[in-house]
Amino acid sequence: MPFDPKPYFLRLKGKDYLPVAARLAWLREEHPDAAVVTKLLEHEQGAYALFRAAITIPNGGSATGWGSETVEDFGDYLEKAETKSLGRALAALGYGTLHALELDEGDSVADSPIERRAAPAPIAPREEPNPELEAAKASLVAAMQAEKWSLARVIETAGFVWPHITSKEDLGTLTPIQLTRLAEVVTGESIINLDVHGVKRIMPAAVAIGMAS
Repeated sequence: MPFDPKPYFLRLKGKDYLPVAARLAWLREEHPDAAVVTKLLEHEQGAYALFRAAITIPNGGSATGWGSETVEDFGDYLEKAETKSLGRALAALGYGTLHALELDEGDSVADSPIERRAAPAPIAPREEPNPELEAAKASLVAAMQAEKWSLARVIETAGFVWPHITSKEDLGTLTPIQLTRLAEVVTGESIINLDVHGVKRIMPAAVAIGMAS
């Protein structure tokens, strides 16, 4: 009974595709003595492979197929490259020729079903630098160095005014104005004081003293 490839068709990229394994079985059904030889021609370990497949049918035709794959496309790139070369050679002999995506230009199908690696995550857009914020940070750092304040002391001081500040990372949530006021506290230009409503605020030292007198 002649080999019937129809039960083996798969739907891939909107087309009927006959897997290489089915094409090879078809060949063996009709020509069990056909010679099938594959050879690894190029190999960059963990990166790239190139195979050549040669198929010869006694008293019949012969064909050669080439197949290459990279590790970026397939983890098992060696096997996929060999399979692709076989698929091309089989298609050249007429086995699944009309249903061999390997012959489509721009297609890198080695066999089906296949699992492509997940696409790399999109790169997050880079935030544009904020000159005002960078200047405020630099002002605070300069004040700490001049007055020999430790980071822990700055965090503790900031926490008096803004209770959510408990770490270095939290300081990064302050606005440029808040960072500037904090730098003024470090240098003594401003102090933390209670306003008329009893709320802790950073204000110029002269103003705070005037309120207290």
